[in-house]
Amino acid sequence: MVLGAVDGVIAFGWLSLVAVLAARAVGLLRRPRIGQVLAKVSSAVLAAMGVAVLTVRT
Repeated sequence: MVLGAVDGVIAFGWLSLVAVLAARAVGLLRRPRIGQVLAKVSSAVLAAMGVAVLTVRT
């Protein structure tokens, strides 16, 4: 019984921390400059993956 309660408290604390960090991350990621950088990086990654697919020999 006690172990279940301890596990519940630990899980609640962990999930509360994740929720707080996620809320802060959303605030950061909604900035226009960050959005532009993320778009450029994701475009470069997708282009690199496309080139990798084209160069694979079967």
